[in-house]
Amino acid sequence: MMRTGINYDDVATAASEIEQSGERPTIEKVRSVLGGTGSNSTISKYLQSWRNSRPANKVTITPPPDQVQAAVSAVWEKLHQETELTIATVKAEASEQVSAARQEAETVTTAMGALTTEHETLKNQYHALSAQKELLALDYKQAESNQLLLRERLEALESRRQEIKSLHEQQLKRLEEKYVAEIERLKAHADQEVQLAHQLTDTLKTHYEESRIEHMRQRDELTTEQRKKDTLIKQLEVDQATLKQALEAKATLYQQVKTELHEAQKMIQTQQAQWESLQDKRFVTEDIVTAFNVLPAQVASELQALLAEQVKVVIEQAATALRKQCEDIEHA
Repeated sequence: MMRTGINYDDVATAASEIEQSGERPTIEKVRSVLGGTGSNSTISKYLQSWRNSRPANKVTITPPPDQVQAAVSAVWEKLHQETELTIATVKAEASEQVSAARQEAETVTTAMGALTTEHETLKNQYHALSAQKELLALDYKQAESNQLLLRERLEALESRRQEIKSLHEQQLKRLEEKYVAEIERLKAHADQEVQLAHQLTDTLKTHYEESRIEHMRQRDELTTEQRKKDTLIKQLEVDQATLKQALEAKATLYQQVKTELHEAQKMIQTQQAQWESLQDKRFVTEDIVTAFNVLPAQVASELQALLAEQVKVVIEQAATALRKQCEDIEHA
């Protein structure tokens, strides 16, 4: 369980006291100075903040245990005695052994420092895991309590569900008994509606078939009538072509009559000129002069009457043909 009641100033003061005594501040030493209060995570957080706030932290190497120091001293004494006895002959060998012993001592010292640091790290991890274990134990107890409450609530809900289910079944039974006659009546009414729908469908099918037959008959009549109209249109086109040819022939005849009239007028003018020449010579009598004066006017009048009669006939024929075409189109 996490301990409370310490702050950063408490941890910083305890760490400073430990450092002034010549030792390296650790979590256990700080907890010991604080009287055994404070959790590992809290002390570790404040101790790390204290170390980071110092300008230049020097790592002090913990000296090796007494046994190692004693072993090193014994080796050193032995080598010193042997060196004094054989200093003249084995000076170089003694120096090498001393150097090897020193290197071994330094290696042992370094290894002990690393082991000490690892031991502190493992101890801190152990305390952190212990605190986490305590928290998990509390969470587990809380989860068990919640599970017990949920089980009790589930049992109550299950009991309530059974009651509601029983009430629901009873209500359904009452409704079924109450509305069974209504259901039968609605079923019979639905059957009647279905039967009427089938009858209406049969009637609509019959009406549709009759309408289809009537439509086909009307379509055939329209097709026949359209064919008759097409034949009549073709006949009208032939009559129109014939009438056009007749009009062209009458126009040609009109041009011929007009040309003959023009030639007759020229001839009359020539005869008048000749008559005037004869009249000047006094070779004719008054009766001849009168006859020749009347002749051009009579010829011109007859020619104009003939031309007007021909034009009138052509116009009447064209009007009759056009009137007939209009009547045929209106009847169609």
